[in-house]
Order: sequence, then C-alpha cells, then structure tokens
Amino acid sequence: MASEHSSPNVLLVVLDSVRASSTSLHDPELTTTPTLASLAESATVFEQARAPASWSLPSHTSMFTGVPAHEHGVNAVKDSLEPGNTVFEELSEAGYQTGVFSNLPWLVKTDNGLKSAFDHVGGKDNVLFPSAMDPNTFVLEHGTGQFSDYLEACLRSGRPVRSLLNGVALKANSDFGILPGLSNDHPTDQPVIDRFDAWQSSVDDAPWAACINLLDAHTPFAPVERTEATDEDVELATDIGDYVWDFYSERLPWSQLEQMERLYRDSIRQVDALVDNLAHLLKRRGELENTLLIITGDHGEAFGEESEVVPDCPVASHGRFTHEELLHVPLLVKAPGQRVGRRESSLTSLDAIPDAVHAAREGTSVDEALTSGRIETAFVRWSDRQFADVDDLDTELLGELETPAHVVYIDEVPASVVVEAEGRTPIGEC
Repeated sequence: MASEHSSPNVLLVVLDSVRASSTSLHDPELTTTPTLASLAESATVFEQARAPASWSLPSHTSMFTGVPAHEHGVNAVKDSLEPGNTVFEELSEAGYQTGVFSNLPWLVKTDNGLKSAFDHVGGKDNVLFPSAMDPNTFVLEHGTGQFSDYLEACLRSGRPVRSLLNGVALKANSDFGILPGLSNDHPTDQPVIDRFDAWQSSVDDAPWAACINLLDAHTPFAPVERTEATDEDVELATDIGDYVWDFYSERLPWSQLEQMERLYRDSIRQVDALVDNLAHLLKRRGELENTLLIITGDHGEAFGEESEVVPDCPVASHGRFTHEELLHVPLLVKAPGQRVGRRESSLTSLDAIPDAVHAAREGTSVDEALTSGRIETAFVRWSDRQFADVDDLDTELLGELETPAHVVYIDEVPASVVVEAEGRTPIGEC
C-alpha cells in the first residue's frame, strides 16, 4: 500500500503480554478485543505472527533493530545495545521526531540502549529525586533484598544522599504505602496515552515516529472493570502476587490458574479500550490515514500449558520458558492510506518491523515486507536471581525449563517447530 507521501508517521503499539489465542482476532467467540476487530476492517491481520522472545527486553530489541533475539545479544538485564542500530534512530536521522511512552522500565528507565534510541522518553518519574539513582532500576538488575549493595552503589554515585533517600522512599511505600505518588501501581495505562497525546500535539510539521507500550495485561492482573473474573478471582490474585511461584511450589493447585486467566482476559479488554482511545485521538487529529500503525504483543502469557522443552511439565507466566502461547502474538498492521482489511496466513516475525517501516516510506507493500517462510525466535535464560529466597521450588526442574532454547518455524502454516536447547540435541517437532 503506497503512502500519501514519502514520510508517513510510524506508530508501534505494544500490548505487553497479550497472546494471540486470547484475542477476538484469533478467537471470534471471545469479546476481549472489539477495538482490534474494528480496526481490522481496514488493516491486515497477520494470523501467524511470532514474537522474537518470551519476555520484553529481547523482544523489543528485535522489534527495534530487525535482528533475531539469539543474535542481537540483549538477552539479560545487564546487556546493552550499541547506539545506531534501531529503526527509530534511522528515522530521527531522516528528520522524524521520535518518542517512546510506557511504564515499562526496560524502555524508559534502564540503560540498555533502548530509551536512548528516541529523542523523547515519556516514562513516569516514581522516585523523589529523578537525577539520582533509581532503586527500581537497581532491583531489576540486582534483585530484591540487596540492601548493602544498594548502599554501596549510593555511596559510589554522584548523589549519595538523594540516591539513598530514593531507596528509603521506595521501601516505605512498598511496606506501608505512605507515598502513593511514587507507586508503580496504576488502575490503567491511560496516563501513557496522555503523555503520547501531549508530545504528539507539540510535534511541528516534521513526521513523527513513536513506540507505545501498554502494561494493562501484564501481571499483576488488576482490571478496573470485570466481565468474567469473580470476587474470588480477585482475592486469589491479591493473595499470591507473582503467581508463578505459588504453583511451582505446589502451594496452589494448577487448576486455579483458570482464575488467573479470567482476570487476564478482563485485563486484555482494558488494554483494548485504551487502543480505542488512541485510535480516536489519531482520527480526531487527522493523523491516522498517513500513519503506519502496528499493534502487536511483545510476548504472550502461559496458564499451565505443557512445556515444549520439558515434557509433562506445565508452564506459567512468561519470560522463563518456551511455548507457543508465549510466542504466538496478535499483529495488526494498517499501512498509510489502507482502507481494505485482509488476513495473512504466512509466517511473520516481529523482527521484520523495521522492514515494514522501510516499505511504508518507499511506498512498497508493507504486507510483503512482513511475511517470510522461515522465522526464528528464542528464549535465553535471563536471571538466576529469580530463584533466590523462594522456598519449596523444584529448582532442578525450573533450571531445565529455563535452558536456553531456540525455536525455528519452517515452511507454511501449520509450521513445524524444532526446539533446540543449549547442550542437548533437538527434541523434534512439537
């Protein structure tokens, strides 16, 4: 689909943790994503899109760079992308104004090379002193309970007192809720849309390119309005927090994951409503027609499905394992000027997003740029610290589940899936 001019706007909307099978695009009997279904009437739905990885950091890196997760090297919390490798930096050099908007730390907080790819970073400052050390980032990189290490890092920093006060404030808010303004908790991610709105309205006549990541469907599942979930489901979610450990420790039966899945679907309904708000914003400003709009999930979510690496073992949450429910994601693409909807069944990898941007700017087929007969996706172990201070876990089994795995989708749909794990031979087709 040719663009109206050579510099269409670019908007990548990432619905964090949304898997394909839980959307109306892939299951018409579900009512989870009416906005996506409506947008699909004038966009292309890629039915066989696969995320580059099963958690956010490597997946976003692939979407920004066009490089598969097992090749770009940003697969752990301390990895960093070298400058000049993203499509957003390329667009900035071409005269675009660029911005990223999210509450996801990997995009707007940590120094991993992603936030520096944008001219403007729209994240929430949830510390007392933004110019000092952020304890939230420290926890991501070093784990919880590392108080002495944090103190040493504060003393080494250029602002030791303010850094220490940031840590004290975070701990006080976490334990007692006495500084709610610093909390990461939010009823919805509408403030993220608002930050994008304010930025986009200030952009001059230059074209713009942005990434918006919405966390409403990410754990903890806390939808404001409920269609499926019950009071008992909410009580369970409140009780267990990071739910995966309660099931692997056998504190709770796996059957109770059905309750979490109901909350998850309601959370998807919530993020779909935010997409509706965003679409109306773009239409009201007359921006939608000349914008390459890409809506996808960076990875999915698992609720007890059997592992494809370790037989007879259930998989829960994301980021720790390899499974179709973690890799098969929705992908809806509206090319500039596109008015007719279509569905594409060819294999598609999210690391082809830079190719789609190039096609939109060149006036060639965006759909063709996104399709391929063979794609590769990967999971790489990202942190052993997850297992620290957790009692009664089968750590040997979890270690097997976290074995770095390489998944290759070959030929036409239905694709054959070969799982290759480090230090072992492929276990065959799944």
